[in-house]
Amino acid sequence: MTEFDKIIGQERAKNRLLSSIKSFKEGGVTLSPLLCAEKGGGKTLLADAYANELKKLGAVYMRFSSPEEFRESKEEDQWKELMEFFTLPDKAVLFIDEFHLISYKPTRQMDKMKAAIMKAFDKNNEGKTIVLDSQTRFTFNRKQKTVILATNFPDRLDGSGALQSRMDRIDLDNYTNGELLEILKLMLRSEGFHHLNDGTL
Repeated sequence: MTEFDKIIGQERAKNRLLSSIKSFKEGGVTLSPLLCAEKGGGKTLLADAYANELKKLGAVYMRFSSPEEFRESKEEDQWKELMEFFTLPDKAVLFIDEFHLISYKPTRQMDKMKAAIMKAFDKNNEGKTIVLDSQTRFTFNRKQKTVILATNFPDRLDGSGALQSRMDRIDLDNYTNGELLEILKLMLRSEGFHHLNDGTL
């Protein structure tokens, strides 16, 4: 049983992510998904499931709720953790939610974070040492590491589209009425409504 078995719907996206997990297990290149959907469309559920499956295979999982956490006025430890992802030699997976906020009131650190992802996924940099600044340099190996980004505003990521072209974009499907009904049942049961029937729903 995988983490995806707990998720209702999104079969197309789940199949792509499961294929990537198999590749990771066999020492191949993994997807670095850019999950796109409306708010409440399942992005975070899928990202966590994908990352947790990779974690079972030995990857370190780092998660941030949005790029806003990297503002210079915020805790410096979070920035260090992000840089640790790029520089540590171990297998690792990074998930950043609400990534469109990277373009909202950018700071030096947020620009540097975006540059790190852009450089890491530039095919011309494969196997090369990437110098981000005087203190940060790393070699990014897509057989060892993957980045997951999620957004409900993909068009706000960057004007040139360069970031999207480097990621593996997955547009999530809209839930069917039947899937929404199953999700509603699960939500209600988790809140204590255990005796559900069609009339109640």
